[in-house]
Amino acid sequence: MATLWNHLPIKLPAQFGEQTLLATAFYMSGYIYRKIDLKCNYPHIIELALFIIPIIAAQFTNLSMDCKNNVVLLYYVIAICGTIATIQLSRWLSHTRIASLLGYIGDKTLYILIFHFLSFKLVSYVYIEYSHLPLDNLAQFPVLKATNSWMWIVYTFVGISLSLLIWELKNKVVKCLMNLTHTNHFRKV
Repeated sequence: MATLWNHLPIKLPAQFGEQTLLATAFYMSGYIYRKIDLKCNYPHIIELALFIIPIIAAQFTNLSMDCKNNVVLLYYVIAICGTIATIQLSRWLSHTRIASLLGYIGDKTLYILIFHFLSFKLVSYVYIEYSHLPLDNLAQFPVLKATNSWMWIVYTFVGISLSLLIWELKNKVVKCLMNLTHTNHFRKV
């Protein structure tokens, strides 16, 4: 339906546009995928192949959920390949030692969301000082526009690490304050 949207004999309200129909197709695909348990003899090879499709597409196309006409089908196939590959990779990772670390990070997602932009500013400031750039560049949001291509690794690592550190410090301060309030120092009436 999303592919044929502009060729329909009737015009539907804008709320039923290509994006809505495409999102519905993704929901339906997720439901079907959950019902079908994909098992094969070489899961890592298929997983790698499914990741390669979106990687190649990202290099040569500029697809987004806002695509139209026949491009909708191409976007859908590429997105489904990436989604299935991510699910398969997640299943594999759930049986490794890294699963507990990822679970811990996942449990603290809200704190990471809250503090990651502040962490980005710290990375940007260090980069500005190291590169002798004008301090006005710190106003760029969310990260510096002109950095090396590998800086996303630094932003990611510092954003997650500093956010988790702030969360741990918050817990220690709260615990300390709770201990103080339960001592006799504050119970004098």
